[in-house]
Amino acid sequence: MHRLSFALLALGSAFAHVAGAAVPCPPTALSVDGSPAETVPCVAPTPPNEGGGVRDGELFSTDFTSGTLSSLMSSVWGERPPTIVADDTATGGRSLRFDWDPGYENYNGVFKRISGTHKKLHVRLRMKQGPGGTNRGIQKIIRFRPQISGQERAAGTVNFQWGQILFAGDDFGDRNNHVQSDTEAYGPDTFVNRWRWLEAMLDYSNPSVQHIAIWVDGHKVLDEKIRLSSPMPSSLNMNGVMIFGTFNAPATDRMDYIDKIDISANYMGVP
Repeated sequence: MHRLSFALLALGSAFAHVAGAAVPCPPTALSVDGSPAETVPCVAPTPPNEGGGVRDGELFSTDFTSGTLSSLMSSVWGERPPTIVADDTATGGRSLRFDWDPGYENYNGVFKRISGTHKKLHVRLRMKQGPGGTNRGIQKIIRFRPQISGQERAAGTVNFQWGQILFAGDDFGDRNNHVQSDTEAYGPDTFVNRWRWLEAMLDYSNPSVQHIAIWVDGHKVLDEKIRLSSPMPSSLNMNGVMIFGTFNAPATDRMDYIDKIDISANYMGVP
């Protein structure tokens, strides 16, 4: 091989372009099983964010920089309901704060009803947990509440439960808990004192299948298709979302924060 050709090959193999950035390739990319270096392409690692990059959900979006909670949400409830507070760590300077008490079931949250008819929804939060708490209880984070023939039902919930993120089927599904992968890197404890993106999807486009998926910072940690014992009725409308809602005992003395809520018919990823 000519020296110039080898130099160009080495340079081309040293970097690969991913999402506009040059990423070093491993040295072993120059040869595999003794095959000539020039026949082995350098493949850069797949980025954790699966595309997306949508800034705002088209069905609903807020960063709490304007408006009141009652004007933004369909309903707000609880003995200590969440409040919008000034927050210099939030992207827009304000966040929605949830204040939990230890020793009993907390039932505080917000609910958003969206317009239109939908069989699939994505809900994305940017959230963090305050210090001093524990994820060794059961905390409901996102609950999908569609309407069927005008009656509201609980169709599936994303929980932080016993140190894991899981999906529970509520009134539908197979009655099992479906648990995330890679808890150490993307589990509930990684949200403590750290802003992270959490996105959940519930899809009934196929009325006989409950398709669930969860992403943390664009990294997919759960993706399952659950065969239903009976098809969902055609009147199903995925038009309601509950944010937080319940921190079951043993809840701890802690504050949690959300500075962005987006709802979309499609995957959003990390902006």
